[in-house]
Amino acid sequence: MDNQLGGYLATKHLLDYGHRNICGIFKLDDKQGHGRYYGFVRAFREYGLPIPENNILLFSTEDYLDIWNPSDSD
Repeated sequence: MDNQLGGYLATKHLLDYGHRNICGIFKLDDKQGHGRYYGFVRAFREYGLPIPENNILLFSTEDYLDIWNPSDSD
């Protein structure tokens, strides 16, 4: 599985359809998250667009429950 290619292709697909306000959520403490982030960034760079830093959420395993608390969905 090529996570960098996956992040790139997913982002490129959205950019190809004219989307520009794209959000990325990436896990910091595993290599899959890093690869997907790099693919996301690569797609924006290829289009000559600024990286939407305000639309990027980086999280770690420790942050998970603070961000997505299952009790919030009740």
